[in-house]
Amino acid sequence: MEATTLSSWNVAATVDGRVLGQGNLKINVQEVSWTSLASTEKVYKVDYASILKYGIFSTTSVVDWQRGLTLICNSEGNSPDKREFFFLLDDSLTSVLLILFELVDLDPTISLETLPNRSQDSKEDARICTSMLKTHVTCLKFIGQFLFSGIGDTLHIFSRNESGSDWACLISYKICQGQNIYGIEANGKYLVIYGGKSICFLWCRIDQGKPRIRLIYSFTVQDWVLDCIWLSSETSIAVLTANNAVISYDLLLNKITQHSISYCSERCILYSGKLLGNNWNDITVLAGTVFSTIMIWSNDWDSSSVNVIHELEGHKGVIFSITFCELTHRISSTSDDRTVRVWDVEFDDPSTLDWKNCSISLKFSLYGHSARVWKSNFLFNGKVVSVGEDSRICLWNNDGILDNQWSGHQNGEIWSLAVTETYELIATGGSDGGISLWPVARAPLPRILTFDSSLAESTPRCVGLTEDGSPFMVNNKGDILIHTMGSWQLVMNDSRFSSYCLHSVSPSRTLVAFGSISGCLLICRIALSSISKLLDINVCNGRIFSMVWLSDHKLAICEANGVFSIWNLSVTPCALERVLTFILPYSKERWITSCTANDQYVICGDRFGSLFLYSKQGDENPIFCAKRIHGHNGVTDLKLIDGKVLSTGRDGKYREFVIEDEKLILLRCWKLKLDWTAAIIETKLLQRVLICFHEVFFVIWSIQERRPILKIDCGGGHRSWDCLIDSVNNSIHMTYIKGKSVFYCCVPAKDVVSHTVVHGGHPKAINAAALVPLVQKGSFDSQAHHNQLVLLGGEDTTLRLVSVGNNCETQLSVLQSHLSSIRTVVCLRSKFQDTVYVASGGGRGQLIVWKFFQSVKNSLLEIIELSSHCVIESSNKNQEVPHDVAEMRIMDLELHQNSSEILAIAAACSDGVLRLFNYEISTNIISHLEDVDRGHCLLKIIHVEWDFPFLVSACTSGLLVLHRTSSNGITKQSELENSYSVSDSGINSCDYKLATDHLVVSCAGDDAHVNIIVFALNSEKLNMRYHWKNETAHTCQISGLKMAENWLFTTGLDRTLAIFSWTLADGEFEASLLSKYHLCIPDVHGTVVWRQDCDDRIAVYVHGLGTQLLRFSCNL
Repeated sequence: MEATTLSSWNVAATVDGRVLGQGNLKINVQEVSWTSLASTEKVYKVDYASILKYGIFSTTSVVDWQRGLTLICNSEGNSPDKREFFFLLDDSLTSVLLILFELVDLDPTISLETLPNRSQDSKEDARICTSMLKTHVTCLKFIGQFLFSGIGDTLHIFSRNESGSDWACLISYKICQGQNIYGIEANGKYLVIYGGKSICFLWCRIDQGKPRIRLIYSFTVQDWVLDCIWLSSETSIAVLTANNAVISYDLLLNKITQHSISYCSERCILYSGKLLGNNWNDITVLAGTVFSTIMIWSNDWDSSSVNVIHELEGHKGVIFSITFCELTHRISSTSDDRTVRVWDVEFDDPSTLDWKNCSISLKFSLYGHSARVWKSNFLFNGKVVSVGEDSRICLWNNDGILDNQWSGHQNGEIWSLAVTETYELIATGGSDGGISLWPVARAPLPRILTFDSSLAESTPRCVGLTEDGSPFMVNNKGDILIHTMGSWQLVMNDSRFSSYCLHSVSPSRTLVAFGSISGCLLICRIALSSISKLLDINVCNGRIFSMVWLSDHKLAICEANGVFSIWNLSVTPCALERVLTFILPYSKERWITSCTANDQYVICGDRFGSLFLYSKQGDENPIFCAKRIHGHNGVTDLKLIDGKVLSTGRDGKYREFVIEDEKLILLRCWKLKLDWTAAIIETKLLQRVLICFHEVFFVIWSIQERRPILKIDCGGGHRSWDCLIDSVNNSIHMTYIKGKSVFYCCVPAKDVVSHTVVHGGHPKAINAAALVPLVQKGSFDSQAHHNQLVLLGGEDTTLRLVSVGNNCETQLSVLQSHLSSIRTVVCLRSKFQDTVYVASGGGRGQLIVWKFFQSVKNSLLEIIELSSHCVIESSNKNQEVPHDVAEMRIMDLELHQNSSEILAIAAACSDGVLRLFNYEISTNIISHLEDVDRGHCLLKIIHVEWDFPFLVSACTSGLLVLHRTSSNGITKQSELENSYSVSDSGINSCDYKLATDHLVVSCAGDDAHVNIIVFALNSEKLNMRYHWKNETAHTCQISGLKMAENWLFTTGLDRTLAIFSWTLADGEFEASLLSKYHLCIPDVHGTVVWRQDCDDRIAVYVHGLGTQLLRFSCNL
């Protein structure tokens, strides 16, 4: 199709201040051109790549925009090749947008701004920009087939692919720097986005999956915006503010006209509110107050203030959200009192929704949350969904009964909620920065598979599922039955299985083995909902204790005295052959509960929770043992997938191992907060999942999603059960025995399968971050893809490895070994081994040493735990630990290596003690060497390698103390006289740069002052030469500080990133504040910085309640 060209005659033009008179204007997809009417030689052209700013300004009244349009084009002073490009017009906004957007397909990266909103310090801001942001998802909204989200100050638009399995981000658009987005309202091609006191007006259109979005302008109101709706006019909105007032705005040509304002007679502070209606004179306000009541009032132009027409009482806390359903005429409200309350509204005339003539009564008080409930919403069928602080998503039916409940966002808070009738999905956004989708479906209810009269007196002993999901069972009469065509059908009877019967189904579910108390083994074929005998053989002289299929042709059978054998099954001719025999070490209950194998090894778990590794080329005894690693209740399952050994146990933990040097090396351990994990299943439908039991529920837990995706109320764990995830028919089957009945449940996959739009990170604050240095041989070279590996430690007790790219952050590993919050992480590239060591510390005085590991058989990079040490440990578990000792935390760590066998660790502790440790690599033991009591809580410590190594510690008293150390890391008590008073308050951050003859130390803390101290180095002691201080860059506590080359980056709780430059030349020191940038993440805890290869920019990675990556241009 031919490109659209817009032509306009008699357009006045002003270029670089020169009036060029009247001319013809043409606009197409390539350029803007103006030709003078007086002389065709006077032609002015500009292409869009050269246009710096767009703007629309009102002028005198114009009737015909074709004849009244004025074009102004000016050069940018510092960039002659850039242009400012404006239209002067006082006509409808639509016509101008047709010129700028609809007839000309501008590049979506070009921002539409107005001249008055141009930043006064834009030259400084141009040096730094946000590249990636991951923080609280504060807003979600389905508009058509697209999902709009507000993450910090950035708008993201997601679209579902054709298969419906994945959602992709179409565009990310920064709306208003540093201000969270709390609401999105659409009106055709226009959007209003609000948050805090800011309102942004945008134009948006998505054609064939390609979004185009422009910020027309933004403005600030005098109070917090709680809700916003479009009025009947195309460009008019009504805004509800926190002081219980409604304001009407006309959004015209760069002109915001406060058309009307209406105040409620109750001028109270609101926490939430909802505007109803689209006509200014008919607007109704549902206002949630801080004193537990809901006020309802409507506009009344006959008075200066409007009286409350309804006041709803029932909540016992602050009202956090209110919404209204026109379908059911119900109000839903959420509160600080942990409840959702549903109110019935009875209108005299339901067709008019006259709020002045209606009655409102409390219908339901819904109790399903264990903490504050932030939001609720009505579904398209009138049901209610609610989310809150407890990470729960509760679905309530029209009778106020809990239909379903999920737990998501890694036990973090859920801040935002949206529903779509198109896809029948619920979307939630959480404090982990993730966005999840949930099916609108009630929780499945198992049913009893009843017995006919001939089986009424029988008792089921074991149950299983066939390949197509049909249940089968063996009862106390030795009957083998299968449930098909709605009833139990007898397959065969074998009295050998009447008193005792074990069964095991093969991985493909085409074979089932039955074992008896006398050593008889019956193998049957399963096909087309039928069971037929294949092989009947005696495998031992006594009881068969357990059976595990390793594959469809290999079976592990355990008999008395811990003897277990591997048998090969051949079908033609049908035969069973013993190929390997092993013996378990002695224990009280000596039989295997799980088993797996590869070409070299056999791995099994026993009833006492231990894992054993056997060599197929060795003898019958294990070559490695991990005793009681899953607790005394036993190992439940083992799988060998992608070169890793995966295990689950009744301790509720999931572990991953690799086999190296004939040992099982633990990679990670997840405590799932479930009673016990029963099985590991790898499927096409749900990827890798864990089958678990928790309280009265059967749970399917997704490893990829890191959350439960299905819960079935089954009464708890059972002696016999089975689960089938059918990827062919897209269904999930479960059967179990409870009492003397067999229960069965079949759930369609569409009611279970949910999707993660954005994967979450830490659900709580990130306290520490450390760059992972590359090893010398490049084994862990993450920069092959221009990404940086970063280790993050947080309040949620997890240590996470992430890969940070230019525009994304990918989580690689999650480690759960800390007992309390992680306060510090430090990495060290070994000078002697081809690896990277890691030390992490935090609450309860816990110190853990880790190592990066890359298996020869597996190219994936892993982190393994080497050793753990608690500073405060009691040999007697019942002994009471003093309160002040129990609360001791490791605040900071330093790690260095002086020999191939020893890692020296220095720990700054909250009890004021500097503790020194050695980690011996060969013995894998952490030894406590020495304590140095400084009397004040130590916050930071740095290790300086010079002619003599020394430590610099910082504490809450504002002192910097220099500790000289010997080669083995032990502090010499006689060398502690060097201390310097830097601040009157605590020093939270510290870093240094080492020059030839000077040490430059920067530090900052609670007093919001930035300090740079220059020490002259000599063989005897350190002499302070300069002390430079800045008191204006931050307004409150500084929480992070890093030096890179001749730059200093500081972050604080005021959400400000400050950038300083410093020089030290010819013995003279100079420093200055260069730039400041407002951050999007709250509660900033610190920062790390790095420079990418072949790039003139420094990456600044800020962490707190989320992460933010910024790029600082050094040469701009």
